[in-house]
Amino acid sequence: MSQPKVNIAELRQRAEEYLQNNRERSASLEAELGGLQLDSNPNADNVHRLLEELHVYQAELAIQNQHLLDAQADVVRNLERYRSLFENLPLPALLVDEHGVVSEVNQAGEQLFGFSTHSNLNHSALSRLFHSASQGALHGLMRRLHTKATPQRMHSVPRLQLRSADNRVRWVDVFAMGLAEDEITPSGSLLILLDRTAELSLEETEQRFRALADSAPVIVWITEEDQEIRWFNKGWSDFTGHGPEQDLAGGWLNAVHPDDRPRCQKQLKEAYRTGQGFSNGLRLRRRDGQYRWMFNSSQPRYSLHGELLGFTGVCVDYSERQELLDRLEKIASHVQGMIYQFQLWPDGRSAFPYVSKGIRNIYGFEPEQVCKDASPAFARIHPDDLERIQDSINRSAEALCLWHESWRVNLAEGRM
Repeated sequence: MSQPKVNIAELRQRAEEYLQNNRERSASLEAELGGLQLDSNPNADNVHRLLEELHVYQAELAIQNQHLLDAQADVVRNLERYRSLFENLPLPALLVDEHGVVSEVNQAGEQLFGFSTHSNLNHSALSRLFHSASQGALHGLMRRLHTKATPQRMHSVPRLQLRSADNRVRWVDVFAMGLAEDEITPSGSLLILLDRTAELSLEETEQRFRALADSAPVIVWITEEDQEIRWFNKGWSDFTGHGPEQDLAGGWLNAVHPDDRPRCQKQLKEAYRTGQGFSNGLRLRRRDGQYRWMFNSSQPRYSLHGELLGFTGVCVDYSERQELLDRLEKIASHVQGMIYQFQLWPDGRSAFPYVSKGIRNIYGFEPEQVCKDASPAFARIHPDDLERIQDSINRSAEALCLWHESWRVNLAEGRM
């Protein structure tokens, strides 16, 4: 530890002030010198000057000693602050000596490696903490620390694999800085580790998802927080003949039938407002120029904090089914009444997955109003008929037999 620099002129002034207030020490010192008669001695002036110089140097030493004590106290306080900072650093940190041996590990480092006490990690070779596949990059990092003219510069190497006590695969970015005894002589290193395991696992999961999506015979799309489509799978290019980048953001609307564009935009905007998934049918232009009917279904994506990140959707070509529905609608238009498909769930829910437009004349509803929930239609049945109708439906479902009934319907304007 180097001595603190002292202003000699200032120190001498302070020492003389000290002597001025402690003159009685002079008399005591003269007595200790054997009671010399300084006033009658021809060398008295020289002795007085000598005594004054001795007192000055004595005072200088006392003050300098106090400075040293204060500096030592500062060092102790700084070491305590360093120790607290090192131990409570939210990132795993290790101190490694010049021989590559771990001398200290903080609490976050113990948690990362899966050890509970310092003794399990301290005095272990640094290389033992890393997987063999990462040894070459680790050794290269340590060589750079000890061969640079400025060892205290921060160096880093990404994606090193650790060995942990729980045998889990962990990946870290390593940031290292040499700790020098002087300006160029390294005495050890400080290593800080950034755990990238979750991030890389997410990247791997995303890569798997995209590979799976690209192999699916459907179109998959993803929107982000800005309400724009930012990714299409390979199915989009195969169907439209466009490159994915060509139709990102709002470019995909160019492939949608002009009559369907306003509805698609409105539904997407409404989905972001409510945070709920949606489904619709739309016509999409195929690479040969023909418009095909697509069934589009989507679900929202949320962050861990409950924030809406966007939607993931799937488009399936159902043109053949739509053609059958169109034919069925033509047949239904010549039927007095309505043609429908009724679905009943074990928990009592029911719906009309398909119902012809004749429902408008009987119930006053649009087909879309009962395609997922049939309760609005049951609410229109006359109260005296409702229980009988519900019982007969349940018996038909249990016996798996044909069902036929008649009932009265109360219209909104009061007619029956």
